[in-house]
Amino acid sequence: MELCLVKITQKSGKLYTKSKQFLGKIIVREYLIWDTTLDPVNYPTEVKDKFFKLSVSNRHKFVKWLGLISKQFNKNFDWWIKLPSSRDPYKSHLYKNIIILVLLKDKKLTNKLKKIYFENNGILEILKKEKKINLNLKKIIIKKPKSNFLLIFSSIIFSFLVFFIVKLQKKINLKKNFSGITLLDTYLDTKIDVKDFVFSNLMKNLKPKQKNEIIFVPNFLFNKNIFSLYRNIKTLSLKNYLFKEHYITLNEFLGSIKYNLFGHTQFKGKNFKNFDKLNISPLLLKELASKTNFYSELQSRLKLKFILNLSTSNIKIKKVICRFENQSVDRAWNYGFKKYFPFLETLGYQDFLYYPHLSNQSPTKYESRAKIIPEKIIVTGKTVKKNRVEFNKNQKIVIGPSLNKQNIFSNSRCKSSHKFVLALCGIKPLDELMISWIYFVLKTNKKLKVIIKPHPILPLNKIENFRYEYLSDQIIINNMDIARLLKLTEVLITSGPTSVMYESIMYGCKLFYLFLDPYDLILKKKIKISKKIFIFINDKTDLLKNLNNHLKEKHVKKNFKAVEDYYTKINKKNIKLFY
Repeated sequence: MELCLVKITQKSGKLYTKSKQFLGKIIVREYLIWDTTLDPVNYPTEVKDKFFKLSVSNRHKFVKWLGLISKQFNKNFDWWIKLPSSRDPYKSHLYKNIIILVLLKDKKLTNKLKKIYFENNGILEILKKEKKINLNLKKIIIKKPKSNFLLIFSSIIFSFLVFFIVKLQKKINLKKNFSGITLLDTYLDTKIDVKDFVFSNLMKNLKPKQKNEIIFVPNFLFNKNIFSLYRNIKTLSLKNYLFKEHYITLNEFLGSIKYNLFGHTQFKGKNFKNFDKLNISPLLLKELASKTNFYSELQSRLKLKFILNLSTSNIKIKKVICRFENQSVDRAWNYGFKKYFPFLETLGYQDFLYYPHLSNQSPTKYESRAKIIPEKIIVTGKTVKKNRVEFNKNQKIVIGPSLNKQNIFSNSRCKSSHKFVLALCGIKPLDELMISWIYFVLKTNKKLKVIIKPHPILPLNKIENFRYEYLSDQIIINNMDIARLLKLTEVLITSGPTSVMYESIMYGCKLFYLFLDPYDLILKKKIKISKKIFIFINDKTDLLKNLNNHLKEKHVKKNFKAVEDYYTKINKKNIKLFY
């Protein structure tokens, strides 16, 4: 006789308990259903815990391995703008899939698996040949990945619109500036008015002569408002803005699109060094052919063309500065100027603090050898300086001003009128998780109310699980400037690599940081802020408990004493870094 009891104990990762009666004894076996396409925080608890630990323990090993396989592509620009070399876990799934494969070497775990879901056929290809992983292929289900057709199409259309609109404008005359200029690579949002995410406060702190020495090279964030885009580009053309499209021909533009579509074929059939004795080549080849980062790769190619053509002009340039996140467009900027302007000073400005989640923001020795890294990196505080040399002790780091965070140094503190504020981070998977946690606590306790602050780069309508009408009597959407909002906030809730995490502490808020990512383990270990005001929240139940407790309590806001360890005031000396 067989007794079978099946129950789901986790919504996201299903755990089945199966009981058998054999010779009077009850034998209980557990079976797991693991959907690897989910965010790791939603894996079954047993899997999630192991995945988190492996992600942290293999971090440096992965960076070193990536350096070894990059040697053969040291002078190959295409390799450095592709996803595998990016080290960005929110764009590239290479490291996540590697950790999944390492985890599958655990026979106890694979014996418990009833079903396992993948989205990458490369993993199935590896599992068919890999003898170190004992997994019945019948248990594997491959999910059909989303098509990238619309992403590619919209990227080409938007890029062409910018190209066409810029060509209608008059090119800025730079030859009249004999003393030399500083080029600043910046990012603009043109949905309504022009919003500069990097250097918005720079010009306010310069004298007229210094302003004349600075020329901005804009990157436009994707948006569908064509009329606003046209109006804003026309306005910018009358100011100190240099458009890369003015230096690119139509044939070069079309050629970049074509190469972006088919350039990955150069890597076909390549074999790469094993990771942890596992042949990862199929994963790498799949990601090299991926088009999920199509827009950034296209803009990187156009940027390189622009710099090449700029080098044939007679424009005198003193230095170049980019906002350095070590993304493909940043790498193209540094690679281009180091190749075509070899004696020019290159700087990278990091107006953000340290997030262990983004190891790519801390450069490596092999990236430096490939000349995709600026000569110097400007950071805003000594706490960041220490962490930025994690993978390259020889990287030159200088401390500069926090251009967009000068309000932090004001001692004025407003009365806290907002009890709980959820600040989203702009990374879709994390924002969706934060929304789900908030929905859980609000549904459980109808007395709770939360203000939601959307991130400027990710509108709420792009977050799939957010519904405006759901729990509308407990949720308020607030698009106030973040500095003003934090002055009014008592308890801030957030997660992920977002500057608001640190800013909230500077404004005297209590922070509830949601534990959603493996690298939160590193953050918890390295953070030097009192655990009384920087509180790690382990799960939804823990969040509910803390919100209920603080509903009755009042947090008295105090000035944070070590502000200058994180942010730096503008002064006559450090502002010179920008001209």
